[in-house]
Amino acid sequence: MNSVTGDDLIQLLTEQSNLYHSQNAEKWKVSPKTLKWSNITHEEMSKFLGLIILMGQVRKGNIRDYWSTDPHNFHTHFSSHCV
Repeated sequence: MNSVTGDDLIQLLTEQSNLYHSQNAEKWKVSPKTLKWSNITHEEMSKFLGLIILMGQVRKGNIRDYWSTDPHNFHTHFSSHCV
């Protein structure tokens, strides 16, 4: 992913995402079921952007199909190993 976008862009997106959350967290209602926020890391942002690019290249009928363990979908299978 770094060869496509560069570390500087990934770092900027990471910093701005974390800044946006810190500036707006008070506006969002948080229930006890809500997961506690932890800042996004450079590695997480890089993986996220990579998955978005891959999902744009491989068209599926349903968002759940990207994570399917069905052997018929294996040739375009994304798994939790990516994230």
